[in-house]
Amino acid sequence: MALTEPAPAGANFGEQPKLLETNGQASAAHSAVGVAPPLVVVQPQAAPTHRDWKFWVPITALVMVLVAGGLIGAYFIGRSSRASEGTIATRVTNAVAAQRATDGALTAASLNAQHHAISLRFQVTLNRAERLAFARGQANGVQTGFVSGQNAGLAAGTAAGKQQGLTQGRQQGRRQGRLNGFRRGLNAGSPTFVVPGP
Repeated sequence: MALTEPAPAGANFGEQPKLLETNGQASAAHSAVGVAPPLVVVQPQAAPTHRDWKFWVPITALVMVLVAGGLIGAYFIGRSSRASEGTIATRVTNAVAAQRATDGALTAASLNAQHHAISLRFQVTLNRAERLAFARGQANGVQTGFVSGQNAGLAAGTAAGKQQGLTQGRQQGRRQGRLNGFRRGLNAGSPTFVVPGP
C-alpha cells in the first residue's frame, strides 16, 4: 500500500505528490499481477495561518510610527487652535464681571424683598399697637374724665349751692324779718288790734 508524503512548506501545490513504499513487495506484486496500483486521493494542505516575526515586527513599527505621528500632529494642531493668554484672560474677566453683575442684581432683589417683608410686618405690628393704645387711652380717658368731672361738678355744685343757699336765706330772712317787724310794730302801736301770726 502506498502513502503520499506530506508536501513541504512553500511547495507548489500543482505538483504530483510522491508515493512512498511501505512494503517493498506491494509495488512488485502490483506490477507482477498487472494490476494498477490503487488510486490515492491527495488533498492539498492549507497555507499556515500564523505569521512569523518577519511580518509582525514591521507592522508593529509602522503602527507605532503612525500613532506617534498622530499624537505629534494633534499636539501642534491643538497648540495652533488654542486661544492666546490674552484672549483667555479677557474671557475670564468678562465672565467674572457678568457673574458680579448677576450676583449684585440678585442680592439687591433679595434685600428689597426682605425690606418689603420687614416693613410690612412692622406696619402691621404698629397698627395693632396703635389700635390697642387708642382703645386703652380712650377707656382710661373716659373713666378719668368721669371721675374728675364728677368730683369737679360736686365741688362746684356744693360751692354754688352753698352760695345760692346763703343768698336765698339772706333774702328770705330779710323778707321774713321785715314782715315780722311790721307785725310786731303794728301790734305794739294798737293794743286792741291784734294781727294773727303765720
